[in-house]
Amino acid sequence: MKNLVLNRAAAKISCFDSNISENRSKYKMDFIEFKRHTEERQEDEIFEEWDDFIIRDSYESTRCC
Repeated sequence: MKNLVLNRAAAKISCFDSNISENRSKYKMDFIEFKRHTEERQEDEIFEEWDDFIIRDSYESTRCC
C-alpha cells in the first residue's frame, strides 16, 4: 500500500512538473516573472494569461508543499 501511495504522489509531481514546463515554455518566463507580468499588465487583460496564471499558481503551490 505504501508503494502505491508513493507511486501516485510521484506521478502527480511529474504531471505538475510537466505542466509547469509547458507554461514556462509558452510564456518564456519563470513563475515570478510570469506573476509580475500578469498582475502588472497595463493594457487590456488577456483572459487566457489569467487562466494560465491561476493554473500555474496552483501547480507551483501544490508542488512546493
